[in-house]
Amino acid sequence: MVVMKLQTIRNLSVALLAVSSLFGQENQRLKFEVPFSFHMGDKALPSGKYVLDTDASRNIVRVRSVDGGNAALMLSIAIGKPARRDEGKLIFSRYGDEYFLSEIWGPDTDGRALAKTKREKEVAASHSRDVELIVAAK
Repeated sequence: MVVMKLQTIRNLSVALLAVSSLFGQENQRLKFEVPFSFHMGDKALPSGKYVLDTDASRNIVRVRSVDGGNAALMLSIAIGKPARRDEGKLIFSRYGDEYFLSEIWGPDTDGRALAKTKREKEVAASHSRDVELIVAAK
């Protein structure tokens, strides 16, 4: 009986800790327009208007087109604190004529990095990294 009470208390404590950590995280939502097609994870997305958010978890980034026709999900990792700014920005790595979403910087939130996919590694091996393009997001 005592063991069951201790397990119940322990389980409740873990659940409360998990819920409190969710409330401590700030959801991020950015609207942006990309003038070129790009890759996010295993998805190739056409140029257009998109919404990026982290509603489900700070580690999961979701990008979806405004018209709802295209979407992609990907894990991300925190990469640092931003300088204070009013707009967010997205950083794309370009290899030849292919673009890959690589970093997300929201206004006054931690930067997030996306891991290189197998496709990006293959393209990077055959091309030098030309530039990082920055697309401002609101």
